[in-house]
Amino acid sequence: MKRFIQLYGSTVLIALIASLFVFMIIDMISGKTLNSNGIVVQKRYREARTYVTLSVTSDGKGHTRTYPVVHHDPPEWHFLVKIKAGEIVTIDTRPDLYYRTKEGDLIPFATRYGGMTGIPYFRTALSY
Repeated sequence: MKRFIQLYGSTVLIALIASLFVFMIIDMISGKTLNSNGIVVQKRYREARTYVTLSVTSDGKGHTRTYPVVHHDPPEWHFLVKIKAGEIVTIDTRPDLYYRTKEGDLIPFATRYGGMTGIPYFRTALSY
């Protein structure tokens, strides 16, 4: 067994990761979208941001090189919504819906559930 892991360990790991990825894609595609509504408890906005991190690479000769990497995160608009079951969930929304909706408003949203697992993958606010 130890010899098998030494010879094929990385190949098996890559195959498992690829299989999990394919399973998740099939789960999302075979799923269903359910429309629901809830009351906006809180509005959350995160500004666009740009930040720099340092990355280090090395070659086989022992030389290292450090260089900056610039990251850009777009702005995000979310609602925290209380649904009928009393649970509070995060809903993605568009800027126009974000700015015209007030806390306490009832908003419709769509949730995409996995077909085999029932996992909620996406929750998106709908126009009203």
